[in-house]
Parts: sequence; structure tokens; C-alpha cells
Amino acid sequence: MPTTSGDNLRYPLLSDTPNVPRDLQFLAEDVQAALNTAPRRGSAVSASFTTDAAVGIAGPTGGWVVPTADGSGVGLTFIAPPSGRVSVTVEGNIQTGGQTQAHFLSYFMKTGATIGSGTTFLSPIGARSAINGPNAALAAGERSWAKSSQTSLITGLTAGSTYNVYFVSTNEESATLNVSFRRLTVIPILL
Repeated sequence: MPTTSGDNLRYPLLSDTPNVPRDLQFLAEDVQAALNTAPRRGSAVSASFTTDAAVGIAGPTGGWVVPTADGSGVGLTFIAPPSGRVSVTVEGNIQTGGQTQAHFLSYFMKTGATIGSGTTFLSPIGARSAINGPNAALAAGERSWAKSSQTSLITGLTAGSTYNVYFVSTNEESATLNVSFRRLTVIPILL
């Protein structure tokens, strides 16, 4: 009986003796075998981490920082899918107070299962950040909140390898600004 490429699912040819129960059993066994090998090939399950706690970011930070309340980092781990591609969304309620400055919420992505450790695979940049600001309508010292999110396609991951992502922020304002209701979501791109 021939098989499909990739997962080796058996299928009958027109010239084969008709036997639906046998063919369905073959298909069920082959699908189960393919599913059993999936964790070694990469995760097909999305991962999401949410924290409601507000954390302050004293600015100007002069770079990307882990909020002090997060300790060594708050985030999640995932296993790269066979495609080596994932979609990452960062979102949160972000406070700003600047008429000309902005507040950014982003993430680091590193190798390994320990959040905040490992070799840097991806550094945060503004294009992969949820952003609030600037807001010219604000009076001096006034603060505003905005719910913001950013989704990015990340490629080049090693299939089956573990990665960790964790929140970082940068604040251009000369004040402590907060972020709350933060969420990181990683969705595997299977093709």
C-alpha cells in the first residue's frame, strides 16, 4: 500500500481489494504514530502567558529593561514547530505621560527552558513592540493609558528546540510609567 510523504499515512489504490474497516484502521494507526512523534518534531500547541499586575518602569531607561517587579523575567517557554516559524503577540495596557515620548512593551527571545536565560535569539525592537504615545493632547504631568498589541512572524527557529520569551519595556519619559494586563502569546506556524 502506498504512503503519503512526511507522515507516511497509508492509503489504498483503486486496484486494491476494497476493505473499508482495514483501511480506516491503517489510517487511525498511522495518524496515531504521527501524533506520537510530534513532540520530538516540535510543538503544535500555542502558549500564552498573562499577568494582571501593574509594574512600573522608571524612565528614561536608556534601553530595554525587565520590570523590577518581574525579578529575572516573566514570560513563557515553547518548543519550535517543524517549520521553524512562530507568531508572537505582545500586548498590554500601557501608560504614557509624554507629549513627545513613548512607552514600549516588547520581549526578548532566548534559547532554553529557563526564562531570562540562554543565548539571545531575538532582541526587542520598536517594530515588535506594543506602544503608547506620544500624545500631544496631554497636559504637563498628565497620564494616559492605551491597550496596545503587536504581532510578528518569527522565522529561523530550530525545530524541536526549546525557547523562552519574556517581557521587557523601555520608557522615554523622565517618570515612572506602568504597564498592566500584559500577555505574550506564541502560536506555531505549521507550514
